[in-house]
Amino acid sequence: MRIAHENRRDIEIVKKIVSLSQLDLDTLREGDRLNLKEDLHALAVRGRVDKHKQEFLQQLTIEKIATIQENLFNWFEALAKGEKLLSWEINTPTKMAFAASDNINEPFDYQILAPDPVHTTSISLLFLLIRSGITPGRFRKCPECGSIFLLLRKPDKRNFYCSHRCAARVATRNSRRAKGQGGKRKIKTGGRSKNSKRLRAPITRGISGSSKQKFIEKPVRTIVFE
Repeated sequence: MRIAHENRRDIEIVKKIVSLSQLDLDTLREGDRLNLKEDLHALAVRGRVDKHKQEFLQQLTIEKIATIQENLFNWFEALAKGEKLLSWEINTPTKMAFAASDNINEPFDYQILAPDPVHTTSISLLFLLIRSGITPGRFRKCPECGSIFLLLRKPDKRNFYCSHRCAARVATRNSRRAKGQGGKRKIKTGGRSKNSKRLRAPITRGISGSSKQKFIEKPVRTIVFE
């Protein structure tokens, strides 16, 4: 299924936010934290409506980011488990700014403004999900590593994995298991199974003396894998 051109940017933002919800914040360097703040700002602002960027970034303390991350993870995990109804209550004054793009054929740009960045990101996520056109069934949990991810194709009943690495690991494990469960090894003597009651007598014609005795004691064996 092809993604509509006007939704590509929104879907990429959703993909980043899903990954952000599972980051280990304690391991992030200063540059990584700045990039994380920029991703959250991209969630709150769509287009050229951007009058309070510095104020928003300054509000994003590590404690606020941790709260935002927890909320995002809980929502995405619920969707991945099949929940169809998500709700949260926000009791705070909120301002929404809309503006038309330079191209009249593109959707409106917008910005959500709330006193708390936790509320700003919550409301912005609602707008982003609606605008992106993403369906709930595309939020998945990897059956191999347990990570939540956004499926970038039309879903079906097959198992999908969060990365090529997880898919390759499963394929390798299944291949090894299939080889290990192959048929039993049977040893055949003289062209028949060792378990057969009728063993073919070794050919001794034209052989005499010690050579004949040696041939009978050491028949030729053929190992066959079934």
